[in-house]
Amino acid sequence: MNSRDISLSILNKYDYDKAYVNKLLADTFKNKNIDNKDKGLINELVLGSIENRYLLDFIISQFSKIKIKKMSVSVRNILEMGTYQLLFLDKIPDSAVCNESVKLAKKYANRSSGFINAVLRNISRNKYNIKYPDKTEDKIGIFLYTTHFQNG
Repeated sequence: MNSRDISLSILNKYDYDKAYVNKLLADTFKNKNIDNKDKGLINELVLGSIENRYLLDFIISQFSKIKIKKMSVSVRNILEMGTYQLLFLDKIPDSAVCNESVKLAKKYANRSSGFINAVLRNISRNKYNIKYPDKTEDKIGIFLYTTHFQNG
């Protein structure tokens, strides 16, 4: 298993089992031989995807004809991880993010690999034109602004 496989596994356990993410991460690192570089990426992908879930889902919704609530847990988590990498991590090329996300989809959500590819490539092409929620009018905008953007 590579870093993204492990990250997806942790995110799926977090959603299915309602487990504590810190415990899932600690158990994973204790039970598997993972080097520090991979631990860093796993931590970043898991914690970043969870901490930014509302924002990521808001963005994904702009590029997906399928509502977030209708997606399987694995599909949603792959899209959230991919979107997080596209928007928040600058050392991973967009093409690699899309390709790695499609590889995950082929393993864990095969029928959705084309859908995941299309959504992430569309986000990649349009990431500088994403419409963010209004911080004063939209309920989600107010929530996102107060939880994510006030400190910046």
